[in-house]
This record gives sequence, C-alpha cells and structure tokens, in this order.
Amino acid sequence: MHDILVVLVHSIVTVVRRIKPGGLRAVVAESALTRHQILILAVAADACSNIPRLGLSLGYEDLEEGSRSLRKLCVLDFQVACFGHGKAILKDAVLKFRRLWT
Repeated sequence: MHDILVVLVHSIVTVVRRIKPGGLRAVVAESALTRHQILILAVAADACSNIPRLGLSLGYEDLEEGSRSLRKLCVLDFQVACFGHGKAILKDAVLKFRRLWT
C-alpha cells in the first residue's frame, strides 16, 4: 500500500510540475531518508514529524539539508500540515513551522 501511495504522490507532483495549476506547488525535501516530494496543498510529508509534537523528522541523510528544507516550507502560506509520522496540524500550521525554523 505504501508503494502505491508513493507512486501516486510522485505522479501528481510530476503532473503539477508540467501544467503548474494555481494553488498547488511541489517542493523537494532533499534531506529525507529517501528523496521525498512534498505537495504544498497542506502536506509536509517526512520533512518533519509531529510525534509527540512538531519537530525534526525521525531521520535525515543530511541534517543541515533537512533544516534548509524546513526553512523553505516556512516561506510558504499554508494552514494545514499532514505528516507521515504524527497527527496532522489542522490550524495555523505555518505559524508553528515558523516559530521553530525561522
């Protein structure tokens, strides 16, 4: 099931990059254990985790690159963040990100 989800997300990101519809962006988090593509539609994937609270991901190949990826997310405008590890933040997610990583 996980593999199907990864392929689905990758396919959506590829389409988004080609047609560039408004309101949907793709950001690459280079630091995740495997190269993750993050859909900015209220999703933060494995760039960080929310276990037991918002913080660094459970693992990075390069912690410095991970920090840069988190700062990139902080310049975007989003309200909801969903995670591969932990509960979603359903309100004011970007404010919580900015408190930690800017």
